[in-house]
Amino acid sequence: SVQIDFIAPGEHPYMKAVQSCMRVLEERLRFRIQETVDNQQGKSVGSFKRSLTFSTQLPGQISRLDKRSFSRVIWSNKEQEQITRLCSRVMEFQAEFVEVFRAEEMSLKLLHVFVTRMERKFRGVYQACVKDMLQIQPGFAR
Repeated sequence: SVQIDFIAPGEHPYMKAVQSCMRVLEERLRFRIQETVDNQQGKSVGSFKRSLTFSTQLPGQISRLDKRSFSRVIWSNKEQEQITRLCSRVMEFQAEFVEVFRAEEMSLKLLHVFVTRMERKFRGVYQACVKDMLQIQPGFAR
């Protein structure tokens, strides 16, 4: 039996660092949006909370922002450059990740074995969910 150690690209330590940087940039933007909307509604600034109301209510509020306010809630030129560099790093990493598998025939075979095993494993989980939970629900199409 062959031991397969496969790390998905998104789980690789290099990509975790990129994801962390992207989260920081996203949080900055979220804070500025919340701050701007709060200012327009006369609420106290600085009480930013990451919540469901942010994702469900703010899009409509953002569309009503005036042009001056809207200019404060977009990424700065520096942040846009950072995002561009991060995206370039992701694309470079993905290309290198693919090259590793193309360069080594055995790695392609092992990847195929891994994918086949995962398909079997999760097909059984899916079928069990359908059988044990979904089929007993009223209106489930058989």
